Amino acid sequence: MRNLLSYLALIPSLLVAGQTLEAQRIPPVQPLGRLIWKTAEHFTDASSVVLIGDGSIAIADPGAREFSIISASGVVRRVGREGSGPGEYLQPQWVHRLPRSRLVLVDPRQFRLAIFDSTGKFIETNAFPSGGAAIQSTQFVDRLGRAWFPSFSVQDNSRRISLLRWLVGQSTIDTVAQLLGPKLVVTPVTARDGSKRVEELVMRYVPYSQADAFGVAPDGSYAILRAKSARVEWYSPNAQLISRVDFPPPRTVPLPDSTRALVRPESLRQALENDQSAFQTDRIVVADDGTVWAKRTPAHPGQNEWLAFSRSELVARVALPPRTWLIAAGNGRLVLTRRGDSDLQAIEIYQQMSRK
Repeated sequence: MRNLLSYLALIPSLLVAGQTLEAQRIPPVQPLGRLIWKTAEHFTDASSVVLIGDGSIAIADPGAREFSIISASGVVRRVGREGSGPGEYLQPQWVHRLPRSRLVLVDPRQFRLAIFDSTGKFIETNAFPSGGAAIQSTQFVDRLGRAWFPSFSVQDNSRRISLLRWLVGQSTIDTVAQLLGPKLVVTPVTARDGSKRVEELVMRYVPYSQADAFGVAPDGSYAILRAKSARVEWYSPNAQLISRVDFPPPRTVPLPDSTRALVRPESLRQALENDQSAFQTDRIVVADDGTVWAKRTPAHPGQNEWLAFSRSELVARVALPPRTWLIAAGNGRLVLTRRGDSDLQAIEIYQQMSRK
């Protein structure tokens, strides 16, 4: 009897986990909330940002080879310097938050991670494990001290992605999941090498073609955004499926002229245009509360809509201004980069509007 009651208690959660968007509440599109502050300083490539508990943020800028902390009032302070010594870096590519308010800076050029405290004080360096060169593409580090990163291969004209996980400071790497990468177009090209004509094959990715993506919550649970089934799948740290939430249906976007010229015949072009992702995989943002943010494939140029998913439903749709990109979220704040006419970036932090 006790087992039967336990099973019956699970039924509501199982129904929620598998429900479609038609059965869920689809929230309206909301504008951004109040601007809290923006930087006067412009960055070259502020592609990795983490929120620190005191209201400040840490930024890795590999284009400028700088690692900075911006205070809650918007004051920018550079941490460390370019070099190969302790607390130095040659390619500050990604910054993540570790337990006890520590920061980890991924330096793929030197195959190592540099650990700092939340004030920017250097603590230690950890080298990548032997054979772990792929860790240079680390996209998430959870509070358990595990680095998550993709490893790529090519199969059947598509890119295949293995989701790998490494416990920082240890030598073992685990394979967690397999993901679908974007479609590839292989085109023969004739080039000249002096007086010789050389036939080469050029491989290009097809924009908007179906591809999976992933995001990792601070507690080590992770979400896989499935392109073909258009849904978010949540897994526990030990790879057990927790829930599923459907995406809004994908939008059909015409291929750019430059891509259409490469894809033949016309039937293949039409197939690719009808085989697109509901979201873009360039950047998946995971907030401190585990909410996953993904950019919806735009229906027209200039549209910049982001979707937020909890573990049970689509909780928010937010319209961002043109030329902005969401790079971090948490504590009721959204962190954006804005690209100016000079192609440099500014950092802006907004108060997220309350969900209705």
